[in-house]
Amino acid sequence: MTDPLSRELEATVRDMFSAGPSSSKAPKNAGNDSQNGVDNAHFLPLSPVLAVVFVLLRFTAGISAPIPVLASVLAHPVVAWVLAHQPLVIAALVAVAIIDGLRFNAFRHRRALRRMVWQATRQQPVWVRVPWWVRPGRLVSARIKLVAGSVIDDAPMGRLTAAVKHRYENHRWEYSVTHRGDRLFITRTPVVPDTRSELHRRLQSALEVEKLLPDAQVSVRSVDDSGAQPVETGFRIAFTSRLKLGNEEYQAVIGSSLIALAGPHQSGHLWDVTWRVDRGYVDLGLKAPLPTRVDHPLDIADDERLHVPYATGEAGQLAVWNISTSSSAPHMLVIGPTGGGKTTLILSVITELVRRDIPVIGVDPKKIELDGIHDHPGVAAVIINPVRAALLVRALCTEMHARMDYVRINKMEAKELPMLVVVLDEFFILSAAWQRMLKSGDEDTKDLLKQLDPLGAIADLGALSRSSGIRMLVGVQRPDAQIFGANSGSVRDNFKTRASLASLSQDGAMMLWGDAQVGRNIDASIPGRATATRLNGEPMEAQVWWTPNLDRHPNKWNRMSAKDQALITSLTPDEGPSVTCYSTELAELLRDEQHLSMQKETAPEPTLIGGRTLDTTPEALPDAIPAAQLTEGTAILVDRDGQLVEATVMAVAVHTDPDRLGPDGKAAITAVDVTSRFDDTNHLVKDRYGPTEAAFLAAADTLVSA
Repeated sequence: MTDPLSRELEATVRDMFSAGPSSSKAPKNAGNDSQNGVDNAHFLPLSPVLAVVFVLLRFTAGISAPIPVLASVLAHPVVAWVLAHQPLVIAALVAVAIIDGLRFNAFRHRRALRRMVWQATRQQPVWVRVPWWVRPGRLVSARIKLVAGSVIDDAPMGRLTAAVKHRYENHRWEYSVTHRGDRLFITRTPVVPDTRSELHRRLQSALEVEKLLPDAQVSVRSVDDSGAQPVETGFRIAFTSRLKLGNEEYQAVIGSSLIALAGPHQSGHLWDVTWRVDRGYVDLGLKAPLPTRVDHPLDIADDERLHVPYATGEAGQLAVWNISTSSSAPHMLVIGPTGGGKTTLILSVITELVRRDIPVIGVDPKKIELDGIHDHPGVAAVIINPVRAALLVRALCTEMHARMDYVRINKMEAKELPMLVVVLDEFFILSAAWQRMLKSGDEDTKDLLKQLDPLGAIADLGALSRSSGIRMLVGVQRPDAQIFGANSGSVRDNFKTRASLASLSQDGAMMLWGDAQVGRNIDASIPGRATATRLNGEPMEAQVWWTPNLDRHPNKWNRMSAKDQALITSLTPDEGPSVTCYSTELAELLRDEQHLSMQKETAPEPTLIGGRTLDTTPEALPDAIPAAQLTEGTAILVDRDGQLVEATVMAVAVHTDPDRLGPDGKAAITAVDVTSRFDDTNHLVKDRYGPTEAAFLAAADTLVSA
């Protein structure tokens, strides 16, 4: 077994004195030196030769009777001087040996660089120059001359750079290779200590490995130094623009990945992503957390009278409903589950409308959601009867046409008409009541509802009422495709000002916002937390203003805190605006409603009996959902001989027609078969529901997502 030290010495001597791969001991496939670009020059050290000469001279001078020829050499003045100054000569020999070592170090660098250039680029260097006065094993810089007109592509340059870095780079120096003309330049720069935080390194490493953004470079954008240690609060990620980066869905995926990668911030604030593809960067920064409660501001928050604010979003931005004639989103749709804050939002809108001298008409089929605004100044009426609600919707259509005729005949501008806002709360329950009455009501009611066609009237209002000054706010529990009946898709598109409380499902987000990610991460534990539209129509997370129940009845007023009582008093004007009617039909309907509201209502005292008694009067409207959303085990109310009786759903079969698409882009539902069982019998009964028909729930609907 050969000693490693012997092998090293042998390799060093071979490097110093051999002729390289072209020697007789080189492999047969090594090829010609000039063809392979290998340095075939020998290294000639001076110090060993001089040392041998000096030793021979000393040895010869020590012989008592030297050979005559040697005696004449020793008598030479130079030799005599060398022998006379031996310490000085030894020092010179040491200096020459050091210089030889440096020269040999440069020689090995030249040989290595020639090989790397040839292997990486297949270019034969004309010459290689490196400084020879540096420490052994270290390369400071190098210049390599190539044949004139040499061309090196990116891939060979990348291989050459990688080879140089692999051989020379260490923790202190970083090497780079550049190509200018027919020269290659190798330079080194000190390695800057990595002072980046763990988060900074994690972001950069993930972007480099996953290649989510081309040529991504992460830099710190903002730092919070108010604490004991600086904390990074924002990063800017520069990248090379690509066509796919303009896709909003692709941006959403990358943004979600960056937020998840960053993880929770120690301040408790949430991360947010802002894209500037046109400038080649994306910002990852913190956004201030929204407050959990915002009391309805007493000052008018927006100087524009027809901009109606109702919530506060990020950085104090306002969620605003623009009801002006120039608005591209004149009608509003509010989505929210029971207890999510939908009624509070509607109350905030109503109080803001009245404060801006805009009258309101309310429709509340559940009788309790808008009960507190009956006597509020500026509220012309609150209709709770479904039939009278249908009369109102049709009267509004007549009013709309009367207003447009008035503008046409009197050569007015549409914006000169007084505004009127109609609030249709719990609209799906109202729509379900109309459908139930058409199916099982008395003949007079059926004929009246067919003549009024309230869903068709709402479709007309949504499409045509912008220039007449009539606006609608619709509140529902879910953004289902069936909320407006058979014409749901086209009607819903006219309600472009939108707000969704709590979290939506993926389908709900797509139907409401056109984006499967918007509105899905709302904290449902915070009442009033919503996704709402800015004035420019873009969605944002917001906190709905807290507006207490406006009912001043002692039973409710005395239970309120002094703070809420003071808030209601401040929000209530001394005198509210009146409704200007251009049609006798609407005027007569509102007079009748005001007359009915002045009559004192009495409610019978409850009677306690052993079993459960269901209120089956048409006005007692339970919660309702589309029949296609029923699931096994749900308790529902079914119509048996004109009476609502409780049953349990055993099975649901949804029939679809793949050749026809519904408003949501999916296969159109043609029918829904529901098999149910009554409580008092095991007999199963099958009911068939139409594609837009509602199913009534036996218990209140408390689902928190669409």
